[in-house]
Amino acid sequence: AVSDERGRILAREETPASASGEVAAVLALPDAPLWSPEEPRLLTASATLLRGGEALDRVETRFGLREIEIRGNRFYLNGNRLFLRGYGDDSVYPETLAPPTDRQVYLRRLRLAKSYGFNFVRHHSHFLPDEYYDACDEVGMLVQPELPNAYQFYWDRAVGPALDLYRQEWEAAVRRYRNHPSIFDWCMGNEGYPSLAPELYRIARELDPTR
Repeated sequence: AVSDERGRILAREETPASASGEVAAVLALPDAPLWSPEEPRLLTASATLLRGGEALDRVETRFGLREIEIRGNRFYLNGNRLFLRGYGDDSVYPETLAPPTDRQVYLRRLRLAKSYGFNFVRHHSHFLPDEYYDACDEVGMLVQPELPNAYQFYWDRAVGPALDLYRQEWEAAVRRYRNHPSIFDWCMGNEGYPSLAPELYRIARELDPTR
């Protein structure tokens, strides 16, 4: 089932499992609200595993619906022209050293940035915990995550297992975070052109054609 922020059910379907145990369902949401930085409207998808009417397991996830387009040299979000007003985040956390996993910390930081007029943030060569992207969805902040690699110097020296690690991390990040409407684009690195660029581009386009 899919519900809106008030708990109103927008669509529901019961689907029997296949012989292999897999379940696939497609729900139409013609009246669902769209997500944007000005109105970060979120939906909740819930799936319950039933056997003989008894609930065995249940999972919920929040998501948002929006469409990003490029027309010439202009961005459009949900059909409206979008101007990015962004700032850079270099993962500086003097109190915790590593990025925290407290969503409230990120909500306070992002709301402050929104109050200054920002609607976009670019992260210098790092991904953040799930709690951060949840906060971006909720506050309405577009975000650019980057594969943790900076400068051509390092790309030119990456061979063998290092290249395999980049592929694995890139694919895992796209799979993990692609459901967040706040993610504007995927960036494969900073200040350099990796030899893997065509392959990383292909992976991202196959796993997430919406960006």
